[in-house]
Amino acid sequence: MDRWLAEMGPMFFSLCEAGASRKKHADLHQAKMESEFQLAQEEEAARAAAERLRAQSRSASRSQIATPGGANSIPRFKTPHRCTNL
Repeated sequence: MDRWLAEMGPMFFSLCEAGASRKKHADLHQAKMESEFQLAQEEEAARAAAERLRAQSRSASRSQIATPGGANSIPRFKTPHRCTNL
């Protein structure tokens, strides 16, 4: 009578894995997450370094625009003051 249960049991029942197997699975998942996080940090650092280099090259290649009356211009004469004694 119990033979049919032994033969057909796996079709109806499954045994849960032991706690050690779950812990192993959790540890593997944790290690995978940490490696992905580390990779993401390295990619972000590389992206930031590339952006800094791009910004430095842009600022170095910009030409200065000369404007009248700018800080670098030297006035040749001063505007005379108005005479208000009339």
